[in-house]
Amino acid sequence: MLSALLNSANAYVSHGSDPFHQPYNTTLYHGSGDVNSDGKVDNSDLALAQAMAGGSAEQSVMADVNGDGKVSDADVSVLSQYLSKSIDHLPGWWNSLTTREERTDWLKKAIACDGTDSLPYDIADTFWFVCKQFAVQTALHLTGNPGTLEDNLIEGGQIGWNIPAYEIYVTNHAINGVLVGDNPLDINDWYVLEPQFDNQPIPGDWDLPPGPFCIIAVVADNKRIANSNCVSFKLNDDLTFTLDSSSIRYDFVTTRIKPDSLPPDNSMSQWRNRCVSGVNDFLVCNRTRTDMSGNYDIYIGDYDSAAKGYFPTDSRSSILLDVCKGSGSIIYMLWREKTIINKPALFIGTYDLSARMFRSVDTISDLGGYRYEGKLLYMDDSRIFAFWTENCGSFGSDPTGIYFTEYNGSTCRPYRKVIDFVNEYELQINKCYFDAALTDSGKIILVSRNKAGVVYERDYSVTEDLWSDSSVVSDTAEKVQDVCLAKDKDGKMHLFYSDIDESVIPAYVDSSGNKQYSCIFGQNGKIMRRTFDGNRWSVPQSVPGYENASAPEVICASDGSMYLACVNTYVDGNHYVYDISTCRYRNGTWTETVVFKKSENELRWPSFCISGGNRLDVLWESYDRDCGRVTVNRAIATQDSVYESVKERRTQSSVPFAVQRISAGRISLTPSGMPAKNVTASVVDLSGRTLFRKTYTEMRKTEYVDLSRYSSGTLFLLVKSGSSIFTYKFVNYGM
Repeated sequence: MLSALLNSANAYVSHGSDPFHQPYNTTLYHGSGDVNSDGKVDNSDLALAQAMAGGSAEQSVMADVNGDGKVSDADVSVLSQYLSKSIDHLPGWWNSLTTREERTDWLKKAIACDGTDSLPYDIADTFWFVCKQFAVQTALHLTGNPGTLEDNLIEGGQIGWNIPAYEIYVTNHAINGVLVGDNPLDINDWYVLEPQFDNQPIPGDWDLPPGPFCIIAVVADNKRIANSNCVSFKLNDDLTFTLDSSSIRYDFVTTRIKPDSLPPDNSMSQWRNRCVSGVNDFLVCNRTRTDMSGNYDIYIGDYDSAAKGYFPTDSRSSILLDVCKGSGSIIYMLWREKTIINKPALFIGTYDLSARMFRSVDTISDLGGYRYEGKLLYMDDSRIFAFWTENCGSFGSDPTGIYFTEYNGSTCRPYRKVIDFVNEYELQINKCYFDAALTDSGKIILVSRNKAGVVYERDYSVTEDLWSDSSVVSDTAEKVQDVCLAKDKDGKMHLFYSDIDESVIPAYVDSSGNKQYSCIFGQNGKIMRRTFDGNRWSVPQSVPGYENASAPEVICASDGSMYLACVNTYVDGNHYVYDISTCRYRNGTWTETVVFKKSENELRWPSFCISGGNRLDVLWESYDRDCGRVTVNRAIATQDSVYESVKERRTQSSVPFAVQRISAGRISLTPSGMPAKNVTASVVDLSGRTLFRKTYTEMRKTEYVDLSRYSSGTLFLLVKSGSSIFTYKFVNYGM
């Protein structure tokens, strides 16, 4: 039986099937003693634990080997005893514990440290944290969770106690259980826990009434918490228990046997990766803390070595929604975070990468609610636009709209709903559900699909602070899943999307008689492209080579090229195969697709990054369903700079002004005739983002562009006057 629980990477993951042993083959757990996370316990861990106990190093849960919630000399003493062979195992090595008393003692320490019981019971209309959430969070804190945890209510992380804990369903209530004896089919061998009060419920009381007693495995899977019944009992009216032998799950282990010895897998999950390019390239993502909280949090890592990084926020559980680059070393972040009163609030902040500190943080909303995806648009350092999905309904009801606010670098304007979801989405919101982009005319285009696969558009005038009415972009015959907007070098907007084959989408008719597509999420289709001429969208054109694809991502180069990355999905025998591929569009022609990765693991959410060396990389996530872990992968999309065709050019006679770099931080524009009319000067970075734009109705004197406030690296000065365009490529020395 145990051999069936080994995944392809030889990482032991029980998914609740084994109540006897640690659910994950790792030393990243509370009390493991592997303080430096290298897969073994030796004198280097002892030295690091001594530094933590002495206050010269940040404390880590792996060093808390006596399970009292802190790292002290007592932990150093226990580690010393193990290393000197005075004891043969540490108290937290669940697989090495041989008696009911040992297991119960360590479990009680874990429960005392967990803290879920201190959270408020909340049945308010804008939030929901009741018995189910208490039980699920306690189970995940005890087991740990190697994958993603997108749930808005439950906090936790990859590093738990590695104890095989379960949720228990009883009549109208949820509690927890851990096997401390040797027979999972004997109710007396289970330690039953009321997670709201950290006590053991008494049979017949309100929290353990007569009726079903179902022991359920809890596994976090993206936005959902997966539950699977392992074995059931019935509490009879006379308060005796009866086993339901027909309920035993096919792979549920009922006999304690020694598990296979395998090297630990200590790789860390990392997801929602956002690349920030400049002189130094960074990845901003979600990752688990190794401190005493163990929570998932926002992480800033080195682009070439993600392990070299840090957590910019406090230790409360946070989930990154989006990042955009500002001027110099400034980035802007949008995230949700559990507040001290256990509400999932929404925040936006101005972060200085050089100083490693927030310059400003503002709370967009602290009303609770469920927020899954977000998007930031940068116009300048006083105008950053944030979009996100949200609902404020009760008991996990789905997002009801896309919301919007404007941030000036320190405070936000009151937020507004701009698209209504009609509350029909079943948690199927994903990264490509909507997109927004800035036009050269100072307008924002927002596109989103609805559950019927129809794409809607709304436009926002920044100067007038006015949203247009919504309009339909897609055709009646199209069933759209994922959308992506991209602006090319000429300012023309392109919409890419996947068009699903209606014949393979499960459909149903709602109460109003409308056909709805309940499983659009996760389906694939043809990648299509439309172009916006300023007034209307063109007819769709298919992108060759992408017949069964999803999650389109596009970046536009200043030579007119567009690079497209997608996930392709195939059926190979009885399983799915995924690949990540890219192609380039230039002069009306698409190149053949280039496949970078093919895998049976689920590949998802490709994105592009232009590194400091002007190299174009494609990044994506790989989700291993066997062990639940998510990793970031990357490949070189092109060895050459995607901007290599933009050469530095000097003034031409047809251009009515002269450009001169007069210092490292300033460029001058001088009209060759007086006056020059309708001159627009823009500074653009390698990602195509406009850092500066100014229009001179009449240029009568030399004007200056200050570059000192922008980050170092390659920038472009674009000067337009009538039909003449002047491009000047230069290396900026920045802040």
